[in-house]
Amino acid sequence: MACSAKSSDQSITPEAWFVTLSTREYDAFTSQHIRQAAQTVSNWDQVVNLATHHRVAAFVRDAVTREGIVVPEKIRAALHHAVRNSLIQALTLNAGLRKAIGRMATCGISPMVLKGPVLAPTIYAEPVFRPYSDIDLNVLDRDEARAVNALLDLGYVELPDLAEEEYRQHGAHVHEHGYHRQFISTDRNVVVELHTDPLQLGLRPSCEEERWSRALPAPGLPNAVMLCPEDQLVQLSVHVHKHGFDRLIWLKDIDLLLRKHSHDLDWRVVLDVARKEGVRGSVWYTLELASRLLSAPRPPRPVMSRLRPSILIRVLYGLVWRPSEIENLGGQMHRRAVQVRGADSLRGVLPSLVLMGRRRDRARVALHLLGRR
Repeated sequence: MACSAKSSDQSITPEAWFVTLSTREYDAFTSQHIRQAAQTVSNWDQVVNLATHHRVAAFVRDAVTREGIVVPEKIRAALHHAVRNSLIQALTLNAGLRKAIGRMATCGISPMVLKGPVLAPTIYAEPVFRPYSDIDLNVLDRDEARAVNALLDLGYVELPDLAEEEYRQHGAHVHEHGYHRQFISTDRNVVVELHTDPLQLGLRPSCEEERWSRALPAPGLPNAVMLCPEDQLVQLSVHVHKHGFDRLIWLKDIDLLLRKHSHDLDWRVVLDVARKEGVRGSVWYTLELASRLLSAPRPPRPVMSRLRPSILIRVLYGLVWRPSEIENLGGQMHRRAVQVRGADSLRGVLPSLVLMGRRRDRARVALHLLGRR
C-alpha cells in the first residue's frame, strides 16, 4: 500500500486507517497525511477500542501528541489509561518471568523466551510500545517435566487447555505434536505458556535442534535465550498467521525486525527453515501484509519469489485471510487452516493440508484418521 492521505480501499474505516497510519514508522507517512486522516475520524471511541485491541495504543497516543491532533479529552485520557495499564502489566509479567527463569536455572534449564519480553527491549524504541499479556517459554522436550515442576514449585497452577487435552488423548496416535501448557500464578496476575515447539503447527518440528543452536542470550535475562533474527522472523510470521492477523502489533514486530536487520539478515536460513517446516506461505503472506499495512521493508525479490506459493494457494489465502478485512483491522483466526488438529477428526487436518506445506506429514495424519473410521 503506498503512503497516501487516504487508504487504498474505501471499505477501510477512517478509524482503522488512522490507527494503522499512527503505527507506521516516521519515514512511512508525513504529518500532513496523518492530520488529514485524523480529520476523517468520526468515532474516536472506536479509535481507542481498535488501538487497545491491537496493542498499539502507545503508537496512537504518540501520534496524537506529536502531531498536535485535537481529540476529546476523554479520548486522550483513555489512550493514556490503556498505555499505563499495559506498562503495569508488562512490569508484573517481567517480575514473574525473572522468577520463573531463576527457578528453572536451579533445575539446569535455560528456557527460550518468545515474543514480547524479548522483542520490547531489542527492536522497539521504548518497551512501552510493545505490550504483552502473558509469558511464552520454549523448552526442549526432555526438559518439559522439570520446567513444569519448576512452575508448580513457584505456586503456579496448570490451567485446562482443551486443545492440549485432546492431543494427549488422541493426538499422539495420529502423529501430532502438542501445542502448549498454560499455568497461572497464585495471584492470577501472570500467565505462562510452556512450549516445546515455538511454531505450534501440530506437527513435530523439523528444525528445533538448529533453532536452539542459533539461539542468542536474552537481554537482561540471565540463563535464558531468544531466537536469532532469522528464526524470529519465521516464528513471528507463523504466529500472526495462525491467529488470522488479528493484532496489528504482531505485524509491527515484523516491520521493526526487518528494519533492524535489513543488512545482516541471512535469508538463506529463513528460506531453509520455512521450507523444512512447511511455512513458506505463512512467511510470504506475512511479509506482504506487513508491507501493505505498515510499509515494512520488502525482502529481495528472489527471496519473495522462493517463498511465494502457487497461484491457486495465493488465491485461497486471499479468500481465507482477506486483505481488505485485515487492513480494516478485522482479521479473524482460522486455526485449522494452519495447524494440524487431528483430535478434531478430518476437518482438523484437511484445511491445512491444502493451504500449508509438509503435505506428506499432514496427509499421514489424514490417512490415519481415515483408517480409524
